[in-house]
Amino acid sequence: MQKSIIKKSLVCLVFLLFIGIGIQPAFALEINSINENDSSNDEKTKYIIEIIKEDKIIKQSVFLNELETDELETLIEKIRIDLNLSNSFEETIQIYYNAVDSFSTLGIFPKEITTNEIKELSTGENRELDKIRFRSKMENGFENRFCLVSGSSSETNSFGPIVLGTFFFLIPALFIASFISSFINRFNLSERIIGRILNILIEIFIGIPVEVLLYLSVMSVFCRQPFSIGSFLSFGNTYIGIYPWEDPVHYPSDGWIHTIGLNGFQNYSGEFYGQLNKIWLLFSTYYSGVVGFTGINIRKDESTEVFYLGFGLNVKIESTRPKNYNPGWIK
Repeated sequence: MQKSIIKKSLVCLVFLLFIGIGIQPAFALEINSINENDSSNDEKTKYIIEIIKEDKIIKQSVFLNELETDELETLIEKIRIDLNLSNSFEETIQIYYNAVDSFSTLGIFPKEITTNEIKELSTGENRELDKIRFRSKMENGFENRFCLVSGSSSETNSFGPIVLGTFFFLIPALFIASFISSFINRFNLSERIIGRILNILIEIFIGIPVEVLLYLSVMSVFCRQPFSIGSFLSFGNTYIGIYPWEDPVHYPSDGWIHTIGLNGFQNYSGEFYGQLNKIWLLFSTYYSGVVGFTGINIRKDESTEVFYLGFGLNVKIESTRPKNYNPGWIK
């Protein structure tokens, strides 16, 4: 009797074992299927967030799922529509406030800065801004000063922030420029190749930097920020190429930009280039269109399109590339 029970138990165990072996592949297949679905749901879009202050940039990366990405893109489009419908400086300020609150709700801002601080940076509340006097608009571009500036455009980059040291740079720079100019005049080199090269180097490394720093120094004093004024935003760029026989390739910014400042409302939509200063890097040239920028930059990873919302000391853009700044070899 006992042997019969043991025998029946062994038969049952073997039976259960075969059932388990049969079920395991199906169970494992179901788990793998669930994991694959989870991995597809976990696909997220990377965004680079920059909070640009007068003296530094707070930068972080955030990953948004499909729903959050759609919400962010919808919010940016709503900001554009609201700005186009705005009729006053006060309405524009409120749009900025609402935008910052909405971005904060999405959780994209760095934790080391408060929402109120971001609002101050974006609206220039810590700077001097005159009342709006008139409303105007240009066909091919515009210039505005001490203004709220926002937009979304391709081929847009930020440089800086610039911490001003004008007087520490100005005296030795002018001394060097004067010495080189005297050398050129003394040996009558102005019409020779070496003299032209030296003049180009003076313009690039001394003339333009001194001009920019002096300009920004004056602007920053008016804004009660005599040592720190924020970053540049560049619109459009030119790829010069490694070899002299290569033709440069020009990439304009494409998108929309909205400002309200001393020159009233100034808006533009389409292709455009920055018109203020030139930023030369290795094999590339960038066209500065906003100086003294503080506020928010939002960029999708590996994309040249940037959404910006902030305050600028000076904004100047046009549909044509600023050829008058060419050093000579850019066509």
